[in-house]
Amino acid sequence: MRLGTLTNLKRHCRTTTLSDILSHSSEHPYTFEAFVDFLARNHCLETLEFISEVKHYGESYNLSLARFSVSGEDPYENQDSYVFREWQHLKDAYIIPNAPREINIPGWMRDTLMEITPGVPCPPPILLEPVLHYAYEMLAEDAVLPFIRSLADIADTNGPGHPRNRRNSYEPPHVIRPLDETITLSSAYLSSILSG
Repeated sequence: MRLGTLTNLKRHCRTTTLSDILSHSSEHPYTFEAFVDFLARNHCLETLEFISEVKHYGESYNLSLARFSVSGEDPYENQDSYVFREWQHLKDAYIIPNAPREINIPGWMRDTLMEITPGVPCPPPILLEPVLHYAYEMLAEDAVLPFIRSLADIADTNGPGHPRNRRNSYEPPHVIRPLDETITLSSAYLSSILSG
């Protein structure tokens, strides 16, 4: 690593956070789209997907709760409800052991979630907060620094005038795997969920 790269890396490590990246307030080239691309290339996109889907689940749950207060119909007891299907998807895709996009969480955390779910068709989002916080911290600790390092190396190699280093020059690839049969993950979709 050259001295310029090290200086660039130190500067951006102090100024670029996961929160900045997810809220689209980080400096170029450390954009949300570049971060999604980095995660996809490094086969660790499932943690970001999980975070966005848990946030979406919480929003759906709260919306259903608001409807329940008006209609009197319990949306969480109905296994055909959207919230129930969303919870089943979260559990089946990310939480159960050997799930297709199983997230890396401590066993006790996974066991706790699995223990509450048989008696609760749709757990309140507050019960997912510890796992959500853990996933966020894991992403912040394990992905942000390598992401910054990967782009700092490119910026140092190409120089400030190189087209790859100009503001808004990043174009993410269009091949990102689907979340399920109906929703295709895109940086715009993730962005809308995370910015809430």
